[in-house]
Amino acid sequence: MAVDVKSTDNSSVKSATRTLDILEFVANAPTCPSLPEISQELAIPKSSLSLLLTTLVQRDYLRHIGPRGGFGLGPASQRFADQVSRARGAVARVMPFLRGINRALNETTGYFEWRDDEMECVETQPCTQQLSYSMRIGERSRPYASACGKVLLAQLSDAELEAYLRSIELIPYTGSTVVDRDRLLAEIADIRRTGVGRAFGEYAAGVIAIAVALPRSGATPGAINVAVPESRYNAELDRAIVAQLQAACRALRTETA
Repeated sequence: MAVDVKSTDNSSVKSATRTLDILEFVANAPTCPSLPEISQELAIPKSSLSLLLTTLVQRDYLRHIGPRGGFGLGPASQRFADQVSRARGAVARVMPFLRGINRALNETTGYFEWRDDEMECVETQPCTQQLSYSMRIGERSRPYASACGKVLLAQLSDAELEAYLRSIELIPYTGSTVVDRDRLLAEIADIRRTGVGRAFGEYAAGVIAIAVALPRSGATPGAINVAVPESRYNAELDRAIVAQLQAACRALRTETA
């Protein structure tokens, strides 16, 4: 039997759109709306709406409230809201320090968070030098190839780190990416001792990044880094970067204490 892929895709998109419309309507309604009220407002047939509402209630995104059988947001929706609030709160705390480091060094700074076993760039402050490295918000990379990722790997317990390494293949981004397990473990051991991670052209060729992990203030681990072109990197700049990152980390730890 032939399947109309286009029709199937359109049906899926329609259901997804209706689901989002329901959640937005319930979230913004002054009182908990009933099934007939939702059906009338959103022009969704009651039969289709009933199935969507049942699924949302079963998944805890909605819950029945009140004698009228109205619907309100459930605990799963609240968890999403809490995660967004924590994420924005972390960004608000970190951004002044990214800007301060950027002004002090005139080098690109970034804030990264652990997302689904990858590192995601959440915020960045570019430098004004002619030769610079640009980080892209939303871009993801595997932790073993980045300075921010390595400092967060160093925070895992030995059992967690072993489980992570068993779950992935160390694939190179560049010719400098560390894909030897023993060498990576040696680097992580050194990071645990110093608190500072470095990546020498391992994610982007010709770019050196230095990072420290941030104090945990929520469910998502994060780290900040400074990235510089290899041609501008030297021991003096390394010391200056480490000093700035560690000072920011100490200040953030005081704020969250």
